[in-house]
Order: sequence, then C-alpha cells, then structure tokens
Amino acid sequence: MRFTKSKNLSTGLHESAHLFFAMMLKDAQTEGIAPQLQADMQTALDFLGMDSVESLLQDSQGNLSDEARAAHEKWARAFEVYLREGKAPSAALRESFSRFKSWLLHLYKTLRGLDVELNPEMRQVFDRLLASDEQIVQAKQQDRMLPAFESAEAGEMTPAQFAAYQQSYERMDM
Repeated sequence: MRFTKSKNLSTGLHESAHLFFAMMLKDAQTEGIAPQLQADMQTALDFLGMDSVESLLQDSQGNLSDEARAAHEKWARAFEVYLREGKAPSAALRESFSRFKSWLLHLYKTLRGLDVELNPEMRQVFDRLLASDEQIVQAKQQDRMLPAFESAEAGEMTPAQFAAYQQSYERMDM
C-alpha cells in the first residue's frame, strides 16, 4: 500500500480498502477461520473472478501477478462504490457515510467512473468489515425511519426539490 501525491482526494479511502483486503486475506489463511469470514472470502473470490486466496497473494519477491493486481484494484474500486452509496452498516458510522457519499458524489462528477458493478453480496461483505451483525440489523431498522438526505446539497437537489422530498417523507412517516 502506498499513498501518493495524487490530486484524487479519494486516495485515502482507496488505499484503506487495500489494507482491509490485505487483512482479510491474512485472516483467511489462518487455521480454523470463522465460517462467516470463510463465506465472505468466497464471495470476494467469486466477485473478483479469482480461484483461491493464494492466487491473490504476493510471490516470494513481494510481487503480485497482473491478474492479482487487477483483482486488488477491483476490490478497492468496489469499496469506493460501497462508500459512495452512503448506506452505513451501523448507527455509529451513519454521519461518516453521509459525508463520504456527498464528498464522493461530488468528486466523481469530475473523475472517471470506477467501472465496478457492486452486487448485494459484496455490500454485505463490506458491511461486515465495518460493523457487527447486531449493528447492521440495528442500522437497517433505523434506516427505515430516517430520510436519506438531511439537506438539499447532500441530495444534490434544488431547494424546491428538497422541500418536496421532505413533504413526501413526512407523509410516509405518518
């Protein structure tokens, strides 16, 4: 993992994704890993189009194959997509995810697309990387009760659109 002098402000989030993946790969190599981690690793392998954990690891000189490098990059871009969606896996992360979403939506308007289609299974893997099962359930219950946007800017709406949004949400909440 290497931070660069890139003008892309998402670099820190992208590189954090690489770190999370490296930790997950290391944990997946331990004997007697938890069944959920084993299932999450298989979901990631399927999503990345890889056959095994070993195919994602560095060789004895510390190099990745071209295929493994591409898979690591796809993982990191998928994590950025996950953050950009703004759906926090726990109540404690809700504010941070809201900020990530607004920031990343604004940022990616000026940058190339991430070219990754995130599926529901990978969303769940990322959720479990950041929150416990109990926190995830709690957040989903609370999400049904809270509006998705707290301001016109966050929802990239005009003031009139945001007022209509608030009114429709208030009608649903009754």
